[in-house]
Amino acid sequence: MKTHKKLIITICIFASLGLSHVALTCPCKETPITPPVITSPQDGATVFAGGKYTASCTAASDKDCDGSKKVTDPVTHTWSGDGSFNPTTGTSVTWTAPTTTGSATITVTADDSGTPHNDPPVSDSVTVTVQDIIYVDKDATGNNNGTSWANAFTDLQDALDVASSYSEIWVADGTYIPDDPDVFFGSNGARIYGGFAGTETARSQRDWTTNETILSGDMGTLGDDSDNSPTVLFVDGDIIVVDGFTITGGRSNTSETAGALLMSDGGGSVTVTHCVFADNNSIPDGWGGALYAYAGDAEVSNCVFVDNAAKWGGAVISVMLDTTFINCTFNGNHATDGGGAVYSLCANAAITNCILWGDTADANDATSEEIFCEFFGSATVTYTDIEAGWMGTGNINSDPDFVDDTDPDGNDDQFMTSDDGLDLDSNSPCIDAANAAVAPDDDICGRPRDEDPDMGAYEYQN
Repeated sequence: MKTHKKLIITICIFASLGLSHVALTCPCKETPITPPVITSPQDGATVFAGGKYTASCTAASDKDCDGSKKVTDPVTHTWSGDGSFNPTTGTSVTWTAPTTTGSATITVTADDSGTPHNDPPVSDSVTVTVQDIIYVDKDATGNNNGTSWANAFTDLQDALDVASSYSEIWVADGTYIPDDPDVFFGSNGARIYGGFAGTETARSQRDWTTNETILSGDMGTLGDDSDNSPTVLFVDGDIIVVDGFTITGGRSNTSETAGALLMSDGGGSVTVTHCVFADNNSIPDGWGGALYAYAGDAEVSNCVFVDNAAKWGGAVISVMLDTTFINCTFNGNHATDGGGAVYSLCANAAITNCILWGDTADANDATSEEIFCEFFGSATVTYTDIEAGWMGTGNINSDPDFVDDTDPDGNDDQFMTSDDGLDLDSNSPCIDAANAAVAPDDDICGRPRDEDPDMGAYEYQN
């Protein structure tokens, strides 16, 4: 037996040296499939609910025998497990994480499909943690992957990129300025909340009046409007909630754009609350100095629109979109054409419990400087104090008696605090004049509203 093995080995050596006159060949030895290894996501990583990620693995290989020759057998990599995969095969696919929190396991299986020889399939698996909170803090110094306050993203755009309609973005106090691109852009769906100190474990613990969170378009040279962001926040899809921000410094100068917030083409439903839109500009040709709402449904409540400007809709333009405004205050906005506060184009603006006062427009054919409707646009206005008046239940046309409309953010230079100039003075006709059936439970400062609520964003405090 030993002599026989030595003979085979000797002959194989001769064959490897190219001695073709030796007739004998070496035996072919089957090898199993080399297992794939998942390289992304890594085992133990944290991902965000409903987020889209690249799932990738090393390529498995398989060498089988075809007669006396060794050949490379094609291998298929198939992904399975929690969430969904697109496509389901390949060494790199798009994985959508589960929409529920907890642990999730994904597996890739390599199979040679039985040609020319069927080896047993081999696989690799990883388990990750799924969470629905994405953290943003401009001062965070950790891993900056958004998984905790310590490891928070420092750029809001990073959070928007991985968010979905199943996740919440919690943003700590400070000023956030878009960089690349020149606008904060969200299209995957999310709920964005400002007003955190950076230690909270529950959303109810935040205080947006103390922890001022600003989205600013003041890019480039600070204080130089010429290089500002054209739109501070652009929503193309379902951003479900924007809550607790001051949005300022947007400088758009083209049509169908807005200085502060652009909601476009998503066809979804968006809620904006506890926000201030101040000093945004869409001059000379922009639509909506602060807000351009297009092709979806939007509800805006407990918001202030002050000192914004545009060609159409100094504060807001609503296009092919039913926009609802509840307990909002409009003041000091200007349109070089129509609608100092609101411009409604092929849409209906439903305005309830609001104050529209001190807004101006240059259009000489407008029936009101506050609201302008055109091309099948309409406005349904109720329980609202509107300068020059408007037909509707509960409407009044009386000076709202602001505390000091020349200083909208008050002595502390911070909106949504108790000294804001657009708060109501004790003699205001807007006190107890709103419709309680639709009024929010609190006001823009988070203060509870009375049983007989007030018009506007601020509830008068006795």
